[in-house]
Amino acid sequence: MWPALVAYFVLVGIRVWLNNRSLRNYLKLPLVERPAETSPLPSVSLVIPARDEERNLPLLLEGLKHLKYSGSLEILVVDDASIDRTAALAEERGARVIKIGGPPTGWLGKPFACWTGAQETKGEWLLFTDADTIHQPDSLDKTMRFALQNRAQAVSLLLQQRCFTFWEAILLPFAFQQYFISVPYKRVNVPGDPEALANGQYILVQRDAYFRAGGHEAVKSAVVEDVALASCLKAAGVALIAARGERLASVRMYRGFREVWAGFGKSASAFTRQRGARGLLTIVGTILSTLALPCAAYGLWAGSRAFELAALVTYVTAVAELSLWQFLFGTSLMAALFQPLAAVVVLLVGLDSLVRRKHVWKGRLV
Repeated sequence: MWPALVAYFVLVGIRVWLNNRSLRNYLKLPLVERPAETSPLPSVSLVIPARDEERNLPLLLEGLKHLKYSGSLEILVVDDASIDRTAALAEERGARVIKIGGPPTGWLGKPFACWTGAQETKGEWLLFTDADTIHQPDSLDKTMRFALQNRAQAVSLLLQQRCFTFWEAILLPFAFQQYFISVPYKRVNVPGDPEALANGQYILVQRDAYFRAGGHEAVKSAVVEDVALASCLKAAGVALIAARGERLASVRMYRGFREVWAGFGKSASAFTRQRGARGLLTIVGTILSTLALPCAAYGLWAGSRAFELAALVTYVTAVAELSLWQFLFGTSLMAALFQPLAAVVVLLVGLDSLVRRKHVWKGRLV
């Protein structure tokens, strides 16, 4: 029994190390907070890909009206064959709307919408942002000043995640915890290093740099198009910084269990292939995050108080690790108590993604 317990706690130790690595990888990214004053600021064109986004666009566009930015702005919504009032709502709120009939062969929807919109813009810089984001009035001003201060040609922000339902609150923080296991913070912002990171919810990029790198045309079939675009930008010599901007903008990625499953499912296998060997760390971390369950089951079945106690210790430490991510997300710390459930569901989503490979997202196969 004791050799088995020792081996078990070695695995628990590996899980603790991976989760500590994950938190460090996230917190060590630069924080956009108080950049130095810089003027004048360049013109910016906001490109918003939108497919059936009538429930999200009003909040986004109303917020963009209050941006405090001294440079000139244009707002462009690319209506990607929506069947709801996406285009009408965008026009009512003063945005310029371009309607497309969906992606051509060889393209996925979002890359094509972004690429189409980018070619219609006039700004010196482009800001690609999703329809489900909400921007604080000083967000663009601070991000642009941060870019200029750091001589960056592109900045991508990691945003505050808004979670409202039970499943969002328990699954999203856990998924981020596992994702950042494979993100080496020391490398992603180093020019010339192939390790790259970007968040498609907020990518601010110099116009010339974007087109020099091939833009979204270079990643037209990529499911995880933001990280693929980051790789293209870095390969083209573009100075890209992935940074934290939780106080500047927020996003509600998914609404409820079905959207979480579909959203994670469409990208999980692509993420694993894209990350290569580092992606295996995330897989291992997710598997090890379920350790408390088989340990508790064996302890109860065998009547072993030692294994029951080991399961309890494993559970308590896992909850403590996840509660730090719940704090970052602004969700109730009580949600961390469901860590075993989150681990099992995310593991099942990953397995489903690897087996099926193709998933339906917004009515399209990706």
